[in-house]
Amino acid sequence: MKPEKCEEDIERMLSENGELQQMVSSCNRVIHVNNLTMEEDSQLIGRTNSRMKLMLHLRGCTTTYRPMELDRLNERISGYLTEKQQLETRLKEIEVRMAEKDKLNEQLLTKLIAEKERSEKRISQLKATVAATTSRQVEEKAPGLFARMRESCSII
Repeated sequence: MKPEKCEEDIERMLSENGELQQMVSSCNRVIHVNNLTMEEDSQLIGRTNSRMKLMLHLRGCTTTYRPMELDRLNERISGYLTEKQQLETRLKEIEVRMAEKDKLNEQLLTKLIAEKERSEKRISQLKATVAATTSRQVEEKAPGLFARMRESCSII
């Protein structure tokens, strides 16, 4: 591309919207690339030449290009990632605690079931003891009462 055409192109980009103007202004240089289509350049010679010039230029670069806004952008992203990492860590802690509570609830439930079964067994034992004691006392007070009751029930 001719140098005059490149300058015109830069001027046109500087007069565009604010974002493009800011991007072009922040650059040390603008590299023009010939990206003609097959219809404009059937053998793509201009595109190939432009690519070779760009590659040769980039090989000669000794410094790394660093946009002015990159540090601010990195800080914002870093803050986001830090917050994201903190939230992910907190979420994992919550999940662990929930799993522990589920395990504790299962253990508590198992203990309650065992206690219920012991209580029911003890109630049955107490009923049997009360029945045996009552029978013994009735038999002592009224000997043969149960035998007579059994006989009268069998008649009916």
